[in-house]
Amino acid sequence: MSDPKNTEASRHRINACDLISEEEFQELLGLFLPSADVRSTLHWETVSAELLIELICGAPVPLAKKFEWVELLESRTDRVDSAYEDSIKRIRRSKEDIENAIRELDRNPGELFILKELWFDEELLDTKESGGTPFLKYEQAIEYIREDLSYANEGDGEEPISDDDLLMWYELEKWTLGSHCVLEKTYTFYLVTDQVMWFENAQERPMHRYASWPATELNLPVPFGVGDILEFDCRPFKPLVRGIVLETDGGMNLGCCIPGVLTRDEKGKWIAGAMKHCHMFEGDPPMVSPLYRVKKFTGEIQDEDIGLLEIKDYLLGARDDGMTPEEKGKFLYRIYFESSNFDESVDEIVGDITDKARIGWIPTDAEHNIEVFVHTDDEGHLPHFHVRKIGDDYSVEWEACIRFDSAEYYLHGKHRSRLPKGVGKRLDSMLREVNIHDRNGRTYWECAIDAWNENNEHFTLQGIHGWSLRQPDYSEL
Repeated sequence: MSDPKNTEASRHRINACDLISEEEFQELLGLFLPSADVRSTLHWETVSAELLIELICGAPVPLAKKFEWVELLESRTDRVDSAYEDSIKRIRRSKEDIENAIRELDRNPGELFILKELWFDEELLDTKESGGTPFLKYEQAIEYIREDLSYANEGDGEEPISDDDLLMWYELEKWTLGSHCVLEKTYTFYLVTDQVMWFENAQERPMHRYASWPATELNLPVPFGVGDILEFDCRPFKPLVRGIVLETDGGMNLGCCIPGVLTRDEKGKWIAGAMKHCHMFEGDPPMVSPLYRVKKFTGEIQDEDIGLLEIKDYLLGARDDGMTPEEKGKFLYRIYFESSNFDESVDEIVGDITDKARIGWIPTDAEHNIEVFVHTDDEGHLPHFHVRKIGDDYSVEWEACIRFDSAEYYLHGKHRSRLPKGVGKRLDSMLREVNIHDRNGRTYWECAIDAWNENNEHFTLQGIHGWSLRQPDYSEL
């Protein structure tokens, strides 16, 4: 029995199930949406026909194949109620746009094509382009591209380069003789290898280019969670990039600015932003949305991506530091936009947290003010804990080391700081409070002893003082 909430009368749009069978729907998704993760979120009964059009037109798929499917959808619009007039017009307009663009690949008297080669420069991390080469026929330009690709595939080394790994594409402009015998650009076709994927009708206003411009900001549900390491494949416009999810909506991430991800470019610079808006790339966004090929990364992390594992360990690590993975992700995401030097901040916070256990904050309900923690395998030979002040830009203003067995500083290595006036009293009070995150109802002080012993097996407090140790009066500091 059909869902009454999804009947045609109760909806205000045409859905995929109104135009194509479920088998056709799955075939369409398999062709135009390679990402199995994203495909899993789309359902025949609920996906709108207009979303299918956007998905088809923006996909890195040859224009001729797009026309086949848009024509099929348009041919089925007579099955639906005329109340959906706007949606029907959109579908028909898209079909007409693609059909006209394919027709424009033929040359008429007074017209010519100009071919430009573009590529992603991996040293400059930006797009470069060559000067235009004129052709009288579309077929001549395609033959030129094939010869150019054959040369590029040879590469500089012994191993040939596949088309997938070539970070190059082409723009083919069509120029027509206009008024006063001046050539005017009428169309630009965008080719990956020797296939036309997209086009731009220069005579149309951008808001009316229904089927032309790529869907660079495609908004589909994505089933990723905080800590997932993803691979973004927007080739040939950008190299393969891996990143980690920092912020989600806790569900299917329906908003256009969710999920928020963190990536690192080839020069080691961290970049954060909305995945669907392509904010994880420097410079101009790629011409293809990352949603088409995004997937969870399950391979072996390379050296350049080792930082992603450190962040994943920070987000999902087993240590109880008072924050959930979602809170940690939002914390890092906020740091990126608020810190004057994110690279230093993330190295300080994440780099340290991966080898330390946080005890808590002073005061305990503060948001990242004064932090109390112990190090893993600490270089100091006396059991101690660290207290540090996190500044407004998330830099460390000061850091002091304090002994467990007495209210004394433990000065060693680079750690020579002392607590500012009044902090010792606040520290003592905080450590005597019951840790709200501890299931056994212990104080922060007792949890700190446990954290030291679990992370510093060669210098345990049991081995020195046993469990008879009482909290010193740190208000004396």
